[in-house]
Amino acid sequence: MKISDNPFYAFLSGSGGVGKSHLIKSIYQAALKHYNKRAGEDFRRVQVLLLAPTGKAAYLIKGNTIHSALSIPASQSLKIYKPLDSGRLNTLRCELGALKLILLDEISMVGNSMFTVQLNNRLKDLKGSKDDFGGVSIITIGDLFQLKPVMDGYIFTDLQSLNYYSVLAPNLWKKYFRMFELDEIMRQRESKMFAEILNRLREGKHTTTDLQKLKERCVQESSCPQEAPRLFIQNALVDKYNEQVYESFTENRYTIKAQDSVIGAASAELKEKIMRQIPYVPLRNSKQLAHKLKLAVGQRTEVATNVRTDDGLTNGASNIIKLIQLTDENKPSGLIWVQFDYEDVGRKTRQENRTLYVTGIQSTWTPIKPVTTQFPVGRTKSAQVVRKQFPLRPASAKTVHRSQGDTQTQIVVNLNSNRSFPHIHYVALSRVTTIEGLYITDLCEDKISVDQRVVKEMEILRTEQSLNLCFKPLYMLDQSDLKVCYLNARSLHKHIEDVRKDINYSSMDIVIFTETRFNSSDTDDIYNIDGYRLFRNDVSQGTGPGRPYGGTAVYSRVPLKEGYPYAHNVNGIEYTIIKTESNPHLNIIGIYRSPNIAISRLLSSLRSVLDEDSSAQNIIIGDFNVNWMVESDRQSLYNLMVVQNHYRQLIAGFTTDNRTLIDHLYTNLIEEEIEAGILETYFSDHKAIWASLKT
Repeated sequence: MKISDNPFYAFLSGSGGVGKSHLIKSIYQAALKHYNKRAGEDFRRVQVLLLAPTGKAAYLIKGNTIHSALSIPASQSLKIYKPLDSGRLNTLRCELGALKLILLDEISMVGNSMFTVQLNNRLKDLKGSKDDFGGVSIITIGDLFQLKPVMDGYIFTDLQSLNYYSVLAPNLWKKYFRMFELDEIMRQRESKMFAEILNRLREGKHTTTDLQKLKERCVQESSCPQEAPRLFIQNALVDKYNEQVYESFTENRYTIKAQDSVIGAASAELKEKIMRQIPYVPLRNSKQLAHKLKLAVGQRTEVATNVRTDDGLTNGASNIIKLIQLTDENKPSGLIWVQFDYEDVGRKTRQENRTLYVTGIQSTWTPIKPVTTQFPVGRTKSAQVVRKQFPLRPASAKTVHRSQGDTQTQIVVNLNSNRSFPHIHYVALSRVTTIEGLYITDLCEDKISVDQRVVKEMEILRTEQSLNLCFKPLYMLDQSDLKVCYLNARSLHKHIEDVRKDINYSSMDIVIFTETRFNSSDTDDIYNIDGYRLFRNDVSQGTGPGRPYGGTAVYSRVPLKEGYPYAHNVNGIEYTIIKTESNPHLNIIGIYRSPNIAISRLLSSLRSVLDEDSSAQNIIIGDFNVNWMVESDRQSLYNLMVVQNHYRQLIAGFTTDNRTLIDHLYTNLIEEEIEAGILETYFSDHKAIWASLKT
């Protein structure tokens, strides 16, 4: 992202508890900061997009669904791509024309048709490009050891031959995506033990001890907490349990019949035929709005369809019914007040409907109103049923498939099934945060299985398609070399903790920071780093308020020659001279030139430094504020250092987020004696530059 303009594609994988969600947020904020600060970019335009396949998953990351963000109709076949008309495409381009990066969460729910046919082609149209994904970079996040995508193939499989697009479409996942896997579980000790059991179960590597530990959580249904959600594999068991819960309420319960009508029917006979079919239309074909909805005060329900994604009113948002106010009990009317499990869900809706909060209505309740949708019935495409109903469904129990993405403190799991469903045990059992909150009424351990296609794909991703770093970590350098690093830290006093925790810097022998902005009154213990000796080349504070704008700090963990480092500031330019005991003939010279100092003063000071000992071996490293990428800018410095003194400048890439190369490394050492490079940073707009010297 910062190194190149070329699109990149990565898969961030890991089991539960490894910190994927936290990393998504960090990557998103880092990407926003990077793109919005680039010269010529309009920060008001969308350049980074957070996407997920479901409304619930999108809300959890404060993003959008693939369907809504990219105008892909939910009712459309995933196997057939339908371009937008020019008007809607222009609207989408106005919204997302500047898009550069997509973070796509819950990738296991995204199938190959959605990915290769829909997402890929929509991005091509959006960007007006023939490049795959329109040249937009994509980072996918998730765990392939989850349930197979509904009505689609695994994202890593080829499109089926019955898909007309499959003849032309390469496997874009195989072609581009490389995996980085998080494997360290970040939870507390007790939760960590449970997470480790689940991690082995996830890949089918569970032990007899793991199963025994899970069996310790097996109980009778009568011993389970009444309020805990139930998970079943079979729809029939879900319906049966929800009906039992409904029947257990003796008052304040209602059966709300949808208000249905037919439009577009060619005849009265066809209209009547469709009306007779309506009661038998499955929920999946009626956009999840029930023909008859049985609800009671105190019942657990969830939102049945995406009502308002930006407010969390999404398919699967769990809640408890607190009050039912029907203005006509014969049809969907009035309001149903619910308390969502998460306080943030419905916040905007509550604010917009604040006039409805009269005596007896608590401020944390959210009003749910009937919604209207339409759907076809049978083979008749022209005729549609228009249905008005409350967008809720009973959810005291749900299927494991529907629970994917949920997190609960307590669950009751029944995994009874006549056949194996790959990964379903892992998905069901991992919905709860601790093993103490897990109650199992039927483990059905003989049906535990994993899909061997997923196992094979993960083997490939972990070996042949693992993500290679685009830079060389400093901790990978030869430990026997003398390793020197330089960074314009842009206020080291603010970022000293970042430095202390970065193993790249703690792997170096000598680290030089400039623009430290240390006050003379700051004591060394504020900035000490364990194992390193600190030398400060502070600049005077001046008469104005605040901290000085310069200053150099040198950290060394190797013995230095007596009298070194020392400050040798010339013409307003900071020089810090360093010599080690092991190589006393080598000068390491840290330099910082403010852009306010004339280039002529830089050249003059460099001449004086070089003339002190023309036969010395030197490494001159620092921020010269001269853009080496621009020939006219570098010409005078090039003439002095390269032409006249025969030094080589070893840094070749951008050293700032503004795409300039103003941090240089000059040396008169031969090529075989020194290696140099660039290290990315996140807390400074400069990158670190480094040198590794053979000793």
